[in-house]
Amino acid sequence: MQLKTILNRVQKFKSFVYGAVRWVEAGQVPALEIDVHPRVGSRGRCSGCGRQRAGYDRLSPRRFEFVPLWGLKVFLVYAPRRVNCPACGVKVERMPWARCQRRSEKVPLGRSKSVPPGMLRRGQRPLCDFRIDWVLTLVGGA
Repeated sequence: MQLKTILNRVQKFKSFVYGAVRWVEAGQVPALEIDVHPRVGSRGRCSGCGRQRAGYDRLSPRRFEFVPLWGLKVFLVYAPRRVNCPACGVKVERMPWARCQRRSEKVPLGRSKSVPPGMLRRGQRPLCDFRIDWVLTLVGGA
């Protein structure tokens, strides 16, 4: 089974497909970079109103921190499209893995509905966002 197959079963994005997977040793800790591409024929969604809109252009590739695998950092690499929305103007498309549109955004933990008992240390709370629970310490803390 390939890494792309595992990702599609665990964290599938409707309008996007996984591309090449690279092993990167930029720092002391090795990491995996996974290219993400828009699905052929799909139009970007406006980050303002959420409607599908015509493309305007593309920005430079960004790295989004994903859930680590086997202790390795994992990054999704994607060049966001900008869309021309009549209501909102030119906006960067909505990306399901990037809630705040920051350059090093952490990706929520898939489809979990709640945090398993024992996962949280004393004083920690999950951050609930769109019915997806995410524990900041599981992806490196914040």
